[in-house]
Amino acid sequence: MPFTFKVEDVKSAGPKSYGKNRSRMSEPQQGQSLEEAWKQHGIIEAMSEAPKNVVETFTKQNLLVKSVHAAFYGHHPLILSPDVIWLTIAQGLANHIDQNAEELRKKFVNHEGKKEIEIERPTFVKGSKNNDWPGVFPEFSEKIEANTFEGTVKLIESDFSTTGPVEKIVSHITLMDAVQHYFSYSMCCGCGFPEITLTGEPDDWKKIRSKAALLKQYGLEWWLKALLPALDQFVLASEGKPDLNFWKSLCNINVGTSFPVYEPVTGWIQAFFPYLNATGYGLEDFDRFAEAKDGVAKKQLQKNECLEHYMESFQQKVGIKEFEADKNKPRDREEFRFADPPSGTKRGIKLELFPPALSSAPFVYKDTVTNKKHSMAFMGGLTTLVQHPSGAIEAKIGWAVIDSGKWEPIKFYKETLV
Repeated sequence: MPFTFKVEDVKSAGPKSYGKNRSRMSEPQQGQSLEEAWKQHGIIEAMSEAPKNVVETFTKQNLLVKSVHAAFYGHHPLILSPDVIWLTIAQGLANHIDQNAEELRKKFVNHEGKKEIEIERPTFVKGSKNNDWPGVFPEFSEKIEANTFEGTVKLIESDFSTTGPVEKIVSHITLMDAVQHYFSYSMCCGCGFPEITLTGEPDDWKKIRSKAALLKQYGLEWWLKALLPALDQFVLASEGKPDLNFWKSLCNINVGTSFPVYEPVTGWIQAFFPYLNATGYGLEDFDRFAEAKDGVAKKQLQKNECLEHYMESFQQKVGIKEFEADKNKPRDREEFRFADPPSGTKRGIKLELFPPALSSAPFVYKDTVTNKKHSMAFMGGLTTLVQHPSGAIEAKIGWAVIDSGKWEPIKFYKETLV
C-alpha cells in the first residue's frame, strides 16, 4: 500500500505544470517521444508501450536523478517505486562488474572466457509485430541461472509487489548486462518536494535493503557504507516514520527551499551511484552492440568519490541562511547555475556525470531464412518521466529490442548452450 508523507511546507505546482519554466531545467530543449528516443540507438525491433502522461523521455541524463531534480526545483510531488530504486542499485552492480570483470569472475561463474547462450525462436520473422519478444527474456534468465552460482539471478532480478511485466523484463536485461563479460547472447530464429509517495509495501523496502546488503560479497563495502543508511530511511518511511530532515536532503543537503538552483547535486540520491561517467554525459561513450571482451571495461566510468560527502554535509546541518547569503553574491547566469554549494557543504555531483539509467545486452539474431547474422541489443531501464493528474512526478521503466542495422552472412554454426 503506497505511503505518502509531507516533506516541505510548499504548494504543489499542480497538474500539467512540468517544464513550464524551462530556464530552471538543466536540459532546456523540448522533449521527444519515446519512440524517437529509442531510434537514436538504432532500428526498433520491439519496445514496451509508453506510459500515459509522459513529460520527458531518456536523453543524456539519468532519469531517477532527473525526476528528483525536477520535482525538487519544480515543486512537484515525487513518487518512488521499489522497482526503480532496485533497478538503479542493480545497474550500479552491473557497472561495478564491468569495471572489475576478471577480479569478480569467480563470484559468478566457474568457467573462463565467455560462453554463448543461444535460444531458438523458429517462428520469429524479423521485423514482424507478432514476435513474442517478452517471452525471450525469461529464457535467457533461466540459462544464465543454470550457468552462474546459486542466488545470482534471484539477487539481481526484481521481485516486489509492484513488479509488473515491464519491470521484470528490464530486470532480466539488467542481469544480462551485468554478466556479459562471462556470456554472449544469440537467438536462432527463423525544488522542494511537497510530498513523496513510496509505492509497494514495507516488506518490499526491507527486501531491497536485505538484497543490497548481499552486494558486500562482490567487494562493494565502500558503496554500502553510503547506500545502506539511505535504504534504512526508505524502510522507516514506508512504516510511517519518515525522517523529514533526511528526505528534504534527497536532492540537496539541508535546504527547505528550491531557490537558488545549485549544482552539483549534494543530496543523498547520489548514494545510489557507485560509478559516474568519466567525462560528459556519456550517452554514446561506448558501443552498446559490441560484446564485452577479455575483461576490458566497456564503459568509461570513474569511481564515485563523493559517496560519503552527503552524510558529512548532512551532519553539518547547513541551512537556508547559508544559501541565502550565497544567493546575494554577484554572478552571471551561467556562474549562478554552476556555483559551489555554501560553506560547510561538500562538493557534490553535476547532473551530467550520473550514468544513464539504461542497461544493454548485445546479442546476435541468426536468421536461417535469409542466412544473415544481425547485430542487435536488448535495452531497458528508466526511459520516461510521467506527471500524474495530481502533479506528482515519477520515473517509469521501459525496454526495447534494437537492431544496429549491421549484418554478416552466416558462415558456420558452433556448439552453444541451448
